[in-house]
Parts: sequence; C-alpha cells; structure tokens
Amino acid sequence: MAKALQYAQVDELLGERNSQRSIARVTGISRVTIASRIKKSASGFAGAPALAPQKGPEKGVGSAGAG
Repeated sequence: MAKALQYAQVDELLGERNSQRSIARVTGISRVTIASRIKKSASGFAGAPALAPQKGPEKGVGSAGAG
C-alpha cells in the first residue's frame, strides 16, 4: 500500500477517535510515526473537540410507551 494511502487511513482513523495502538495494528505503521503525525497535523487531532459517543437510540422524555 502506498504511504499516501496509509497516511490517509491513519488520518481517517484518528478522526474516528481510534487509539494510536489500534491504528498501528490496523495499518502496520509504528505508534511513534502515528504520534509524530498527530503532532505535525494542521488540524491537531489531539486538540479536536470530542464527538458525542454513539450508544444507540436516544430515549427522550415523553416518548411513546411511557405511562
């Protein structure tokens, strides 16, 4: 796999909030390289706002079936 494609995959996995260790396992790129990529990235993955965890359907107050 070309390095550009590997780095694109690393960037995508970082955006999905995967750990450096899991990214290293999936891509075959060393954790040190991934850490360097985070430091050098213009978007700053480490400082990006955290996305809300997706745990399933939302249960709102007053939803059907309550009562």
